[in-house]
Amino acid sequence: MKKKKTARRFLRKNETTIARMRMGISQPPSFHKYVKKAIATLVKEDA
Repeated sequence: MKKKKTARRFLRKNETTIARMRMGISQPPSFHKYVKKAIATLVKEDA
């Protein structure tokens, strides 16, 4: 049960990070590139 809770918390943390990036809150350019790549991969896997 403990593991599940941690995973959920981690997921929520990632979601807020992606949401923040989408809203364009200032982030390091390298981080921007990394998140864009990650989102592109997610979209590719979705389709």
